[in-house]
Amino acid sequence: MKKRRISILLLGVAIALSGCHGKNPMAGEMQAGETQAYVPPEEDSEPTVEYGWTDGESPVPIKRIGVVRAGTNLTPHAVSPSGVYFFDTSGGDNTFIIYADDGTDTFIKLCGRPDCTHDNSDCNAYIFSGKALSYYGGYLYAASGNTADSLEARLIRMNPDGSNHVTVMDLTKFAKENGGDYAKCDIITDGFCLFSVYGWKIISEDGDSTESVSSHKGYYYYKLDGSMEAPERAEVNGLACYSCGDVFLVHNPNPVEGSRYGSYYNWNPDTNCTTFLTHHPGEPGWYGENEGYYFQNGYIYRLTYATKKTEPMVDTGLEGYYYLFAFPDCIVLASNEQHATDNNLYFYNWSFELLDTVHIPNPNSTRTNFLLIAETADRFILTTSLEGMPKSYICKSELGTGNMELHEFIYA
Repeated sequence: MKKRRISILLLGVAIALSGCHGKNPMAGEMQAGETQAYVPPEEDSEPTVEYGWTDGESPVPIKRIGVVRAGTNLTPHAVSPSGVYFFDTSGGDNTFIIYADDGTDTFIKLCGRPDCTHDNSDCNAYIFSGKALSYYGGYLYAASGNTADSLEARLIRMNPDGSNHVTVMDLTKFAKENGGDYAKCDIITDGFCLFSVYGWKIISEDGDSTESVSSHKGYYYYKLDGSMEAPERAEVNGLACYSCGDVFLVHNPNPVEGSRYGSYYNWNPDTNCTTFLTHHPGEPGWYGENEGYYFQNGYIYRLTYATKKTEPMVDTGLEGYYYLFAFPDCIVLASNEQHATDNNLYFYNWSFELLDTVHIPNPNSTRTNFLLIAETADRFILTTSLEGMPKSYICKSELGTGNMELHEFIYA
């Protein structure tokens, strides 16, 4: 197999992105066989860029590095100051971390060792049954063992180039020491790892045959900065969702007066407390600290928590169910219906003006909103199936120009 060199950020510096195809000025390159001590940056800079179509007042914080955000939380990935990481899931439980520099079209396995064939568990990119990814404090974090029969559930830290794997926490061992049988990582985001402890419950026995079901015994969390001696039970008061940049959203689905769909809360890992945000309006979307946005009956709505006021922002003319993605620079609508016939993505700025409509081929007839799996300062990253591997991207600089096209990724 052909050996490869890998270009990864080693020192965090401020940059300004100039477009989709430019060379990434942050990426350093190591020659084959060369060794270099890694020093994490004191602070990671968020890449930002302004476009001519940017308008309006966005409520979404410009925070991409280290967080898992609404709508793109189904596909594990990590945005870093220099590029983006995903899992190659084509090998089933034998998953590999893949990486693409900003401004490039090529994904490579995250391993720069010249002696490696990049196809087995000895590879730096290998993570058994990879579940979660996050870039935090100059390091890449991953979770392994995302199966009920796995005894290898671990929280792993590594250098951004995939070298120097360190087991930060043996999640399976913790589960067994705390009344469970196994653990699964739910999410790594915003500087902490949230994981679930499960136990097997016997429901019937017939001779040598035993039937068991898995039961959820609780959420636990651990801060990546090492400030906690051990994981603590997370008092999330519901179902953990994702980060919104300013909140970690929790949904309590129990019907309450005012909403049969339950309520949204903000869980703060610093205090391990939840704060009520709003009753669920019945549609998915983006829900921040003070307001939420969602699509319903053809309109994009804004819900202000303090006043409980729901305000239509724009009549889209769309019929059916659509998922609303809210990003720092724009809004995207995508069909949220099974076997969707509308395979378009609709882009709006924060003045609620339609910027562009982009057709996304969907050969597997899954929901269109599942095809948008990640967003960076200059791109929207797309897949073609529920496997979630990146297949193509949309360049933000092409929105509204009439020259929009899907750019295909290459796997080296």
